[in-house]
Amino acid sequence: MDKINDSVNRTDRLNLKSNYLKSTRKEKYSLQPSASLTVESAFVFPFFFLAIVILVLFLDLYRIQSVIQASLSQSSRELGMYAYCESDTESSPVGAVSSALCIAYAKTQLSNALKEEALPQILGHKNGISLLMSSYQNGRITLKASFLYKSPVALIPLQPIPVTIVSSVHAWTGYDSNNTDMDTSDSEEMVYVTDYQGVYHTFSDCTYLSLSVTTASKSNLSSLRNVYGEKYHPCERCVRSSSNQNTFYITQSGNRYHSSSSCGGLTRHVRLIKKSELQNLHLCSRCSQRNGGH
Repeated sequence: MDKINDSVNRTDRLNLKSNYLKSTRKEKYSLQPSASLTVESAFVFPFFFLAIVILVLFLDLYRIQSVIQASLSQSSRELGMYAYCESDTESSPVGAVSSALCIAYAKTQLSNALKEEALPQILGHKNGISLLMSSYQNGRITLKASFLYKSPVALIPLQPIPVTIVSSVHAWTGYDSNNTDMDTSDSEEMVYVTDYQGVYHTFSDCTYLSLSVTTASKSNLSSLRNVYGEKYHPCERCVRSSSNQNTFYITQSGNRYHSSSSCGGLTRHVRLIKKSELQNLHLCSRCSQRNGGH
């Protein structure tokens, strides 16, 4: 009986030891993946953090660029409108436009746009933004802002990045036929047209475009002649047959008399367009004569 009991006890001990070894192996195997994930996380996290920081830096730089670009664009458009003024013109709030004025005006407007910004990421803060490369030349206003952008995060010692922002517009000075500095890359012929005439003009000083309006009494109209020796006839737009008006408006180069000074026949809204854009218009007879009849 004792032998049987010893055998049973030995079997139980062996089973317990076997079960203990199995459980130990399971725990060992279960701990291995966890340790592996910890090592991978420790390796990947710095790169993930760096990527997040770089993304934030790019977003911050984009925000600053957008604010500065908007300010320069607004300033250049305003300077473009003031550029028509001469030095003795009082209607302009800034005076005659020059390169120095462009720099000063853009600097003032930019300071107002950035007044709520501390700008620690720009070397020199607000004073680190240079506009000295701005200019007004050949009828074009160019505002150029330059600065050095540095990382606001001290943990990432990046070299300052040079940034340049440009806004350029053409001054609203109108068309100058004597300006040889204008873009002539498109050699297509340009012509002049008006809103109501059925002809186009090749000369800006054509007498059909430059009108000199005078008044004349109804009793004298039949004896008056224009510079081409033509009689004056009633305008089809403004003169009514039943009108009792005694004073009319005429021009030296036209052949119509008008009852209203605001008649479309007395006004010219001249536009410069490409000759290829003409639709059913023929050359003005007076311009044709100046061209030699061609």
